Parts: sequence; structure tokens; C-alpha cells
Amino acid sequence: MTAYIARRVLLFVPVLLCIAVLSFFLVRGAPGSPFSSEKNISEETLVALNAEYGFDKPLPVQLGMYLRNLARGNLGRSLHYRDRTVNDIIGQALPVSVKLGLFALIISLAAGVPLGVVSAWRSNTAIDYAAMTVALIGISVPSFVLASLLVLVFCFLVPLFPAVGMGGPLSMVLPAATLSAPFIAYVSRITRGSMLETLSQEYIQTARAKGASTVSVLFTHGLKNGIIPVITFLGPATAGILTGSVVVEKIFAIPGLGINFIHSALHRDYFLAIGCALVYGALLMTLNLVSDILYGVVDPRISYDRKK
Repeated sequence: MTAYIARRVLLFVPVLLCIAVLSFFLVRGAPGSPFSSEKNISEETLVALNAEYGFDKPLPVQLGMYLRNLARGNLGRSLHYRDRTVNDIIGQALPVSVKLGLFALIISLAAGVPLGVVSAWRSNTAIDYAAMTVALIGISVPSFVLASLLVLVFCFLVPLFPAVGMGGPLSMVLPAATLSAPFIAYVSRITRGSMLETLSQEYIQTARAKGASTVSVLFTHGLKNGIIPVITFLGPATAGILTGSVVVEKIFAIPGLGINFIHSALHRDYFLAIGCALVYGALLMTLNLVSDILYGVVDPRISYDRKK
């Protein structure tokens, strides 16, 4: 397992390098200039700014300069927030997005797994149809529509939660609920399918014949194997929650990584955009690795060691 983890971690380097190079050429190939929004900027000032950030040099030279700084852990200076570095911006924004994402992931698992288990237990009944209908709605409704409805109901009609910002634990409820809605649906559907297969196994029938209670059959015997596909889904789901927070953070005015990613595109903040892309790429690879490790821990039949 240690050798497998080491190999996967070493693969991070070329992948992140590819992300950095592709992102660099994509943002630099976009029309306009990061200084084009400046009002009444003189030609002399524009030349000085381009020289300060190295934009007066050929693109290959600029890329080489950026990669050298990146190798030292320096993501550069923001072109929009000129008194701040990209490291500083991401360092403040990333914990906010991670906190929101973890809250949404907990909601997804806490609601999705029991919903899928009950749906499998009551397969082809009204409970099953109702649960899967709710899951379908959760997948189908866009996050900005759901966010608007939640704000309307729980901030104006029944004022229980704040509409925007990060003032305390209550301010996390609506954004996390919005973010978790489609993933509750995915988790419940995956759990249902897995549990239907698990509940038809002989050892489940044996447990029932020995007089095990329904709760014991479902959650002690059945869920132990039925949860494996959900664990496999955790990596992509967590990455999807973190990257999907872009829209939610914008709607609820949450100062996370997603809203900074949007601002970097709007203001042509090249270095901030590349930095956000690198962080999202690193998160995706890390979470997929954690998911694979958990998969091997839960199912002892899975071995990542190479055969000699």
C-alpha cells in the first residue's frame, strides 16, 4: 500500500505541470488585457505595468519565469488585488471552501445513505418511488434555482437563516444544503442499487433466518458491503462538491475559492486563475487517492501491491 501511495503521489507532479502549462496558455490566449479595465490609464503606465509583471517578454519566456516561481511554491502576485499574492488569497479562501464542502458532504452521506437503504428495503413500494422521485428532483434542479428558493423561503418568508455571508454556523446551512442536493440524490441511488444486490445474497437470508432484526440485517450485515460503491464515489463526489461551490459561493457571497476563481476570470487575473486551477487539480487527485485507499481498507479483497 505504501508503494502504491508513493507512486500515485509522484504522478501528481507531471499532472500539475500539465495543468499549469495548459492553464497558462489558455488564460494568456484570452482576448483583452488584465489592465484594460483601468480607467484613464496612460501609455507609459501600461508599459510600466507590463514590464513589472513580465508581459513585455515572449510567451515562452513568461512561461519559464512562471514555472521557476511555481517550483519554489510561489504562485505569483494577483493582477487585480495588486497588494496581495495568490498564495495569500488562496490561503484565506481555501479553508472556507473546504469547510463548506465538508459540511455539504456530511449532509449528502447522512441523508443519502439512509434514503437509499430504506428505498432498497421497501423496493417497488410507494416509499421507494417517493424516495427516487426526490432523488431525481435533486439531480434535475439547478443549484442557482434551488438556492433562490431556499433564500426566498428560509430568509424572507420564514426568516431562520442569514441570506449571505459567513457570519456563523447558521450561515452555512443554506449553502451546504444547496450544494449537497444533487449528491444526496447520487448517493441514495448508488446505495439503493448496491443494497438491492446485497440483500439478495445468501448470508443476508441466513441472518434473517436466524432471527436478526430488520435494523441489524440492513445496517450491520447489509450496509457493510452495500456501502463500498458509495466509498468509491466519495472521491469524485467531494471534488464535485468543492468545484461545484463556484456558483453557490457567488449566490451566497461566500469568500471561498470558487468566488475568487470567478473574479479571476472576470478581471483577467492570470496568476490567480492558474493558481485556482492548480489547487482544484491537486484536490481532485488527492481525494481520488483517498477514495481508493478507503476502498482497499473497507474491502480486504482489494490489493494495490504489485505481484512479484
